[in-house]
Amino acid sequence: MINKYRVGQVVWVKSTAIEGVNGSPDTNIECEIQHGAPDGSYFVKLMPSREAFAIIKESDITSPAERCDVIQKSDIDVIFFGNGYFAKPVLEKLVECGYNISAVVTNPAAKQGRNRHSKPTVIAEYANERRLNLLTPLSLAEPQFLNAISKLKPTVGVVVEYGILPKEVYLMPKRGTINLHSSLLPEYRGASTVASAIRDGKTYTGLTTFRLSAGVDTGDIINNLLLPIEDTDNSADVLMRMQAYGPELVDDAICRLLNDCPLVPQERLIDETTQVSYAPKVFRQDLGIN
Repeated sequence: MINKYRVGQVVWVKSTAIEGVNGSPDTNIECEIQHGAPDGSYFVKLMPSREAFAIIKESDITSPAERCDVIQKSDIDVIFFGNGYFAKPVLEKLVECGYNISAVVTNPAAKQGRNRHSKPTVIAEYANERRLNLLTPLSLAEPQFLNAISKLKPTVGVVVEYGILPKEVYLMPKRGTINLHSSLLPEYRGASTVASAIRDGKTYTGLTTFRLSAGVDTGDIINNLLLPIEDTDNSADVLMRMQAYGPELVDDAICRLLNDCPLVPQERLIDETTQVSYAPKVFRQDLGIN
């Protein structure tokens, strides 16, 4: 379930729903949404001090939902960048929803396994099965590749589990490029988001969609979704949970972006509960158990 209200949205909440706040049933408190969760609850900041926090239910919000008109998805030309199993459900969702997939960009086939046979990415395999326009550039700076995607005139780009896109690529789509990131930004910018959250003893993480800009994982946020980390979870468990929600969150992000819904600068979410943190790539020497 993707929540009706988005991150950064200022809403009125029934005072009776907020623990420690005195008020009549008719009194409302102004709050700013920080995260939504699949169960329909929200983590919010109480305004105007922005120093108190609460968890509320969607039914306790009295403000109308932000207008987000239905878009004709077949008219939206999407260029998709992805490689692995985290990205595949998102591409499948975009195809299922009826978006026009102008091109699928993935890494070239690479030698894998003991026999070192050349094997395409799972994204390449899916694109070939569906007869989608597949591009496998060695470098995104190749003039031939840049010319090819320029001719497509995409409406929006979508990046999931791919890598860093150069500015000339992520700015090429008319409405910009969306990235699905496996943390609640601005926490855990970088490559090993889930492993880092588990290592740090976090009880929750989440997904964030944001529009790409200069800097790694620093763009303005479109929406997010909080997900729990259970005591027995490993990285694979959490990633499987994310795969169940990521596709719908990307579909939601495209709709919000094309409806010109306000984006949220990451700096606005920094407070005593949320700080900028980094998740550099994990290597074998980092995996020892203390």
